[in-house]
Amino acid sequence: MQKLDSEKLFSVALVGRPNVGKSSLFNVLCKKRLALVKDLPGVTRDLRRGVAKWWGKEFSVVDTGGWTNAEDVISRAIREKLQSQLGSFDFLVFVCDARQGLTADDKNFFSIVRDTGKPFLVALNKVDSETTESMDEYEFYGLGVEDFYKISCEHKIGISDLVEEVFQHVKDFEIDLNDEDPESHISRDFPITVVGKPNVGKSSLVNRILKKEQQLVSSVAGTTTDTLSFEGQHGDLSFLIYDTAGVRRKTKLDGGLEGLTMIKALETIDKADFILLVLDGTEKPSRQEARMIERSSEQNKPFLIVVNKWDIAKEKDEWNKETYKKDLVKEFHFLKSFEFVFVSALTGSNIDKLFEKLQYLKEKMSKRITTGELNRFFDRAIKMTPAPFYNNKQVRLYYITQTKQKTPSFLCFANHPKGVTPAYRRFLENRIREEFDFNGVPVRVFFLPKDSSKRGHKFND
Repeated sequence: MQKLDSEKLFSVALVGRPNVGKSSLFNVLCKKRLALVKDLPGVTRDLRRGVAKWWGKEFSVVDTGGWTNAEDVISRAIREKLQSQLGSFDFLVFVCDARQGLTADDKNFFSIVRDTGKPFLVALNKVDSETTESMDEYEFYGLGVEDFYKISCEHKIGISDLVEEVFQHVKDFEIDLNDEDPESHISRDFPITVVGKPNVGKSSLVNRILKKEQQLVSSVAGTTTDTLSFEGQHGDLSFLIYDTAGVRRKTKLDGGLEGLTMIKALETIDKADFILLVLDGTEKPSRQEARMIERSSEQNKPFLIVVNKWDIAKEKDEWNKETYKKDLVKEFHFLKSFEFVFVSALTGSNIDKLFEKLQYLKEKMSKRITTGELNRFFDRAIKMTPAPFYNNKQVRLYYITQTKQKTPSFLCFANHPKGVTPAYRRFLENRIREEFDFNGVPVRVFFLPKDSSKRGHKFND
């Protein structure tokens, strides 16, 4: 029997107990809905193979059955098959459920995974934010692993970082930098999602943008109870705009209609390419609104802060743009840069400025830096601030290039990619943002082994 093409590639097996999200991760990595996903343990009972393509490099992904110590016939069969096949894979991704915490099955199976001697990583799935931690997550330090990869298959958070780690173990491959990356966020339809608290004027703003009365507008908070979409045109810019129900604090949700509308609003944020966060200019920005921005920034999506009702706010003596800007910077302190605009949906003031900002962000997201220009900058940056040491050895950075991803992303090749600290990664991202004017949009730098590039050279010998 002839081998499948996927079996000839570097193989990455997704392992773990039932219902932790292995099949969801399989689908995300392969960018296809190949695996059956259902919120029931034991759905996957056999191996499923697929091909993932990231940064022009293909690798095989294997979705395995859920490991459990139960003594029924199916559970025993899955255990026996997995134990006999674990050693045949090149890399193992041990998937856990961060919400449920560490279980006895996790501990038992992890000891078997570790004893294979194969390279592996631990992925904590169902983490809604890369920057927050729960008490349940601390339990996983009981596995004896220092680093975890916090991911959300549902919200596409942390997946690129996981793939970056996998590539540390792939020997002698060449990345095709001219190939379109599957993790491309910006579609031709230019979808925009409008989010914000109830009664900040989202629907009025959408109507003003579309130049028509598409929605019921009322002074009663919560008039919009579902996510609605409309097509629009402004000059040469064609767009699809989603208006969401107002997102309330969890403490105010009754578990019924409002709970459902919040879920739908957050799902629309996940699907959107650009986010308009609408604030009420007569009120100071809040932590609730900062959380919405965190949601989009964690998924590497650009956003524009739209301060509405400014015609009313500017009538107050203590309300001025400089004061409000300071409030924005204070509340959204976790952001390196962001764009904002003051408008009035009622009068139409500054709506053209809003579209100028959107066009600006769209152009930044598709901006390309030539390899020569990028590496001349890179040479200066790492000479001024060298990379850190790793295991008493200097981390040497060889080469950097921009990928085809629509979110500005860069691949940097190094002798010890694991030695690049999060602080140094942020340093390079910030320097790239400043040098090449990527203000207001996400910038990402990934580090891969030097063997991944056949044409790089060292800058800091």
